[in-house]
Amino acid sequence: MDLRAIGVRIRRATVDDAPELARLRAVMINALGADPGREDAEWRRCAEEWFTLRLREREDEFACFVADSGGRLVASCVVWITEHIPKPHNPTGLRGYVDGMCTEAEWRGRGLGRELLLAGLDWLRERGMTTVELNASEQGEPLYRSVGFGDSPYPALVLSLSDPATQAEDLWSDAVELP
Repeated sequence: MDLRAIGVRIRRATVDDAPELARLRAVMINALGADPGREDAEWRRCAEEWFTLRLREREDEFACFVADSGGRLVASCVVWITEHIPKPHNPTGLRGYVDGMCTEAEWRGRGLGRELLLAGLDWLRERGMTTVELNASEQGEPLYRSVGFGDSPYPALVLSLSDPATQAEDLWSDAVELP
């Protein structure tokens, strides 16, 4: 699909996009069935700072790709390089990670997520990554599988180290935030 025909441009995010990236994060959380809270919620300020820091200071290991419709971001894909213990098939221990895949509801089904994901995977490939990981939502799994993601031989498990009284809420919240 020619994205220009629908008024969308795929581009790499800049520091100026941090507020919109935090907003899209809330859109994603809501789409996964959780309440992202009020617009002035503390986590949103923290998310904006998180994006700002990485976009400003970590451009060699972190990138966001966005679908821009006339200055409004309507979809995103966040990728970064993670460090792990080296092993025989990956002597650097470096791996790619995909997160923050989000498309506003009215823009879904137009190929934006695929274009953004492919841009993110190209960026990781250009940096020598041979393995890329992500946590898939039910909605996103078909897209990820269609570009080659498969089941991991190791299940992802989560443990909350917070107060046992809030542990179930913390575990669910962490699970919901995974794209």
